[in-house]
Amino acid sequence: MISGHEVQDLETAVLEHPHDTQLWLKLTYKKLHNPKGHSERNLEHALNVLSRALEKNRNDSDLWLYYLKLFARREDHAEMAQLCRQAVQYAPSYKLYRKVTPSVTLLELRECCAWSTCHFSCVI
Repeated sequence: MISGHEVQDLETAVLEHPHDTQLWLKLTYKKLHNPKGHSERNLEHALNVLSRALEKNRNDSDLWLYYLKLFARREDHAEMAQLCRQAVQYAPSYKLYRKVTPSVTLLELRECCAWSTCHFSCVI
């Protein structure tokens, strides 16, 4: 069971340590699995937490991966391609490229973040 104090403690902790991605992920998990909330509302709360986390940790590919994974659960996927491009632009990583490839064509990736794609290819 998730207590309100536990969530409040995590909210305080992420404010005090905004670059601790594990704290953000724990808070996201708690929001997503709130037994008192409706599943769609819980999903929106979890996405809100990850959005705040990404404001402070824009270059963290794990946060982006989890955000994209949860965002894909929404009924409205209209912004998915744009979010994928944004994720790759800010946090180029192999895991992220593999995740976004089905959502964004290679041409779109090259147009959006040519330097990142080139840099990533040269590193491999």
